[in-house]
Amino acid sequence: MLIIGYGRLGQAIVGILTNHQTERVHVYNRTKDKLTGKQNVDVIYPQSFQDYHDVILAIPAHAYEPFFSMYRSFFSSTCRFYYTATALMHSDVAPLIEEEQMMIPCKLLGHARVALQEREAVFALQSKQQVMKFKELTSHAFTVIEGDEDAVRKANTIATEESLRGLKRMEERMNKTSISDEMLRAVQAQIPNGIAKAHLQNDHGHFAKSLLQQWNNGSDEDE
Repeated sequence: MLIIGYGRLGQAIVGILTNHQTERVHVYNRTKDKLTGKQNVDVIYPQSFQDYHDVILAIPAHAYEPFFSMYRSFFSSTCRFYYTATALMHSDVAPLIEEEQMMIPCKLLGHARVALQEREAVFALQSKQQVMKFKELTSHAFTVIEGDEDAVRKANTIATEESLRGLKRMEERMNKTSISDEMLRAVQAQIPNGIAKAHLQNDHGHFAKSLLQQWNNGSDEDE
């Protein structure tokens, strides 16, 4: 298996794989210096692309067309590409490859920065067969679920929009008080992430529980 790209998502994928397995991870990145000295990572060059039948594309959406324009013919005719760009649908990427090659949606549910920091990630693929194959390819290093790529895009979009709205509202409320920018940055860095984890685990502290109780009773006061 080959990983294309070593940006934030590529780093997260490589980090999770190297933490999980003893085999070396094979990576191609346009800028080779970013991979210098990385443990358990082999730097791969385009002349070796033909040796790989399963390739994870961890590059941004705008990089797909120029990458395949240059390297499409370097891959084997039966290569399977797992594309991760949330903004791209199958209809966008299918024309970029050769007739016998395959494009398989493999979409991250969540944020690449968090996946990189926490060394865990959830990917969605569109069929049970694809889920099983991807788990085998990655030595079960990731949580992999069955899910439509458009649903992933919608879920990520809604979560991003609502998170940004919450952060902007927090800034607006704090700017009306004597709370310093330093305090604002500190709570923004810690509390939203902590609240989200506690909510998923039903493990809120007393203050958060009391707020939820108030809201459930119909009260939603800012002050």
